[in-house]
Amino acid sequence: MKTLNELRDLIDNGTEKQKLEASRELNNFLLAYNEEYNTLLDMEAAAETAHFKATHNEHGIDHAYRLELEALQTKIAARKSFLDMKLRAFQHSEIGIHAPDPKTIDQVKDLADKVSKMVLKDKAVAGVISALADIAKIVNGTMEKSAEA
Repeated sequence: MKTLNELRDLIDNGTEKQKLEASRELNNFLLAYNEEYNTLLDMEAAAETAHFKATHNEHGIDHAYRLELEALQTKIAARKSFLDMKLRAFQHSEIGIHAPDPKTIDQVKDLADKVSKMVLKDKAVAGVISALADIAKIVNGTMEKSAEA
């Protein structure tokens, strides 16, 4: 588990092997982080659109579906805030990272693709929430409080 300052030091002052490894670790961490964050942004937009349609329906409002969408929007906002906080802590070297391996990055990408193909209709919100939770579990394993902090 390395902090950003430790990775930067290795990139600047390490052997060629250490520089390559530190760069790979940083890149892999950011790939997984960005994949999840971009998925959240996409789902946030989809949920906002679905919510607007659900609440502006000439045939009436399906309040159960509206509430499911609002719950999804709240979960997305909370997760984005959590990721923002973790990234800021990493940028200030208050937490270290466990850089994900390529298999883990592929898992995040596969789940993100699955989520992006889900349509927020016909009560599919629970499936979206479940898939987003699966992504979060994987990405959470890449961040940890530094022993120095």
